[in-house]
Amino acid sequence: MRLLLINYEYPPLGGGGGVAHRDLAEAFAARNEVTILTTHFRGLPKAEVVNGVRIIRVPVWGRCQMPVATLRSMATFVPSALLAGLRATNKTRPDLIHALFAVPSGLPAVLLGRLRRIPVVLTLIGADIFDPNPTAGIAAHRNPVVRAVVRWVIRHADAVTAISEDTKRRAILYHRAPNNLAVIPLGLVPPAVLPPVTASHGAPWRLVTVGRLIPRKAHKDLLEALALLKRKDVHLHVMGDGPLLHPLEGTAERLGVRPQVTFEGAVTEDRKWQLLRAADLFVSASLHEGFGIVFLEAMYAGLPIVCTDQGGQTDILRAGENALFTPPQRSDQLASALRVLLADADLRKRFAETNRHAMQSFLIRDIADRYEALFARLTKTVRSTRILVGQLQERP
Repeated sequence: MRLLLINYEYPPLGGGGGVAHRDLAEAFAARNEVTILTTHFRGLPKAEVVNGVRIIRVPVWGRCQMPVATLRSMATFVPSALLAGLRATNKTRPDLIHALFAVPSGLPAVLLGRLRRIPVVLTLIGADIFDPNPTAGIAAHRNPVVRAVVRWVIRHADAVTAISEDTKRRAILYHRAPNNLAVIPLGLVPPAVLPPVTASHGAPWRLVTVGRLIPRKAHKDLLEALALLKRKDVHLHVMGDGPLLHPLEGTAERLGVRPQVTFEGAVTEDRKWQLLRAADLFVSASLHEGFGIVFLEAMYAGLPIVCTDQGGQTDILRAGENALFTPPQRSDQLASALRVLLADADLRKRFAETNRHAMQSFLIRDIADRYEALFARLTKTVRSTRILVGQLQERP
């Protein structure tokens, strides 16, 4: 099958949504011909083939940083991706288009599908339909213009999936998505070699978190929780880059925990797994996650987890079984949950063992198989419909 993927973010640009699509694309490429349209950034080639995936990067205006997009870059991605898609489909007609994010990726995908009569699968990722951050002025569930665009894209895609039950629920609530919306979670690409465990399982305790340094990830709440612990034997490693690095460094300094925090920046895959295997706990203060592939990574590394209770992570984590939950923006409760796990070796061990076992059904090959089955059903249905329409039109 020839697949055309569209995503405004694709590594090394963006965060978890881009990583998830890359992992799927490379899994698809094992059995299909795969091309992706994504955003160009200075220093990156305009076209290349990586791990079997043909990458076409289209020009946009206003993308200033690799970790985060701007409103202008997202808006200009739409016509740029559509034009590139029209050129690409002139040469080779794909059997199906798959887009991640209703906006901006879904809009050129649906327009291209309608112009070329190619079926479109749209995957809702979470942040494209809902953002609890009050400073996010264009949050799709609040901004009427963006909400109208999202609803149009959902309505005109041939099939729509969500990455979690939480994303599905919010898509129905805010954007009138169909109730039979399919849920296909994200998948994990395990490391070729899992580094050995180097955690001390005692003082000094190592906490680890992974996420772009943006408001929705609420790293400030995590730093406040660390200060409330009032323990000098706890160290936090923060993996991820973004525009809030310097403000967060200032917050850590003001709270008196700067010596206990290492901002690792953007890290390689090898370094990420080394840090995960050196940690005692994984912690997240995020306001909301569509799914959170970082939780799968923590589970695979055998870590107990403390996180907030809003988002798709509740599909794979259960309070008291493999994680402790706290409400968002409650640093005091986050600190209390950390105290509980740091003090209870048996609970940490039980959470870790449960996580290692539970994540085995979320490996990328299994997830790619589910998408490919959907693609095959959809293309078969579309072909059958077109044959029927053609037969009807031929009748005198």
